[in-house]
Amino acid sequence: MKKFEITIGSLPNKDNLVADIFYDRFQVAEITNENNEFLIQLFFYENKDCWTFLLEDFQKVIEDAKRRLIEVG
Repeated sequence: MKKFEITIGSLPNKDNLVADIFYDRFQVAEITNENNEFLIQLFFYENKDCWTFLLEDFQKVIEDAKRRLIEVG
């Protein structure tokens, strides 16, 4: 899980905070809380065929990002 990083911030086009998930310095996902529903947006890159990581690691980082969003409000 060392290659994952989570940042929490605001964007001008979003009403609520977002959690950005990076893997090896590439953004792979963004989680938002819209109307009390957590949404995930996945990002893809032309020069990258696919991402491969352990399912448990990805689940853990998603839950950690969601928890951090809840904590900061």
